[in-house]
Amino acid sequence: DQSERLHHLEADYRLLQKDSESHERRARLLEETLARRDDEAAELRAKVESLREKKRELARKAASEQAEAASEVREQVTAEIRRLQDEARAELETVRTNLNDLHAREVKMLQERNQANEARIAELERRLEDEEQAHQALVLSSGRVRAELQNEITELSG
Repeated sequence: DQSERLHHLEADYRLLQKDSESHERRARLLEETLARRDDEAAELRAKVESLREKKRELARKAASEQAEAASEVREQVTAEIRRLQDEARAELETVRTNLNDLHAREVKMLQERNQANEARIAELERRLEDEEQAHQALVLSSGRVRAELQNEITELSG
């Protein structure tokens, strides 16, 4: 019965270790997702740079046209680029904020799970230690009873 309980506690301990490893893998996956999101943010920055280059190209084209038409085109281009840049910045900030929030929530959740698992492991280790001590006490008691019975048998037969 004691060894069965000990075996059960050891099995629980192994399951908790596997659960902990699973949480660590999940954290790594989240970090990889964050890295992919950072790559997406870099792409958005590249798009902003591309838009800036388009602005420069349009500005050069406008300079070759009549002064009045060039001024009008330049204003339109500048306004459109500002609008697109503002949109890109807003999208980038939204993505960054959402990713940071998601990452923070997932990290917190994983930390809470990890703490719960650590507490469970500590409890199982304590219970295991208690069971081992109880087992040792039973072994010692059994040895004493066996010795006493052996003495009685010796006295009765001798």
